[in-house]
Amino acid sequence: MRAHPILSHARFEGQRVELVSHASEHAERAFQLLHGNEEILRWLVWNGPRSQGELEAFYGQWLRSSDDACDYDFALIEKESRELVGSVGLHFIGHPGTADIGYWLGRPYWGQGYMSEGLRLLIDAGFGHLGAEVFQAHVFAGNERSRTLLERVGFRALPGAAGEDRYFTLLPGDWERSRGDWAPAAVELQRS
Repeated sequence: MRAHPILSHARFEGQRVELVSHASEHAERAFQLLHGNEEILRWLVWNGPRSQGELEAFYGQWLRSSDDACDYDFALIEKESRELVGSVGLHFIGHPGTADIGYWLGRPYWGQGYMSEGLRLLIDAGFGHLGAEVFQAHVFAGNERSRTLLERVGFRALPGAAGEDRYFTLLPGDWERSRGDWAPAAVELQRS
């Protein structure tokens, strides 16, 4: 039995942003925000796109599945402008039940709360709809923005020495305490 649903479409709406299934049409804007931008790329486990076509191919398959799990990639869209401002991923392949997250946000959108809301939407989707039992995130040493962001939405750092890469986890009980009365504005799911 498959632990995670296979979706043909997903949309999670917040107050200012929404997460939608990545699509190849997101590639042009993502390439503009990412290509050669070391302020973002130095914190990713990937060197960034070599071409817009590379992103078109990747985003054209927003969901990847194996026998026991799925990985999901979502575009982070600012609702007012309908612009892509970043991306978030929820990865289960190789570790069903454990949602490994990754994300990036375009530099013009830093410090405005978009990723905080995007991660809340992702966490709610993961625990509520996509089979997550625990979330985990890896943060490179020195990435204080990411560390602060994760702690703001309820993650806890695992023990480690100062100045080292850190791992963070989020359990359902911690999420419930952290979220308070926050809830998504809307959720749309279409199962395959």
